[in-house]
Amino acid sequence: RDQVYEIIESKKNIEKIINKKINFFAYPKGRFTDEVIKTVKKAKYTLAFSMDDGFISGKTNPYIIPRIGVNRSHSISEFKQMI
Repeated sequence: RDQVYEIIESKKNIEKIINKKINFFAYPKGRFTDEVIKTVKKAKYTLAFSMDDGFISGKTNPYIIPRIGVNRSHSISEFKQMI
């Protein structure tokens, strides 16, 4: 129930406040489960971002888009190589 409120109701509330549609979701700390993905889809987000390392291709799941975390988990040289 908390997850549904945090993902769906918060989106509705923010959209109402800013009077704009929100299409993208970033999983907190990149963490997600199948149930969370279902809730994100139910909230009508079109894309969601994880913190999984990887490259984006035509086969990338739009609800598990990898991104590079900038949180001291990579050295500067590793970060440069990834981008």
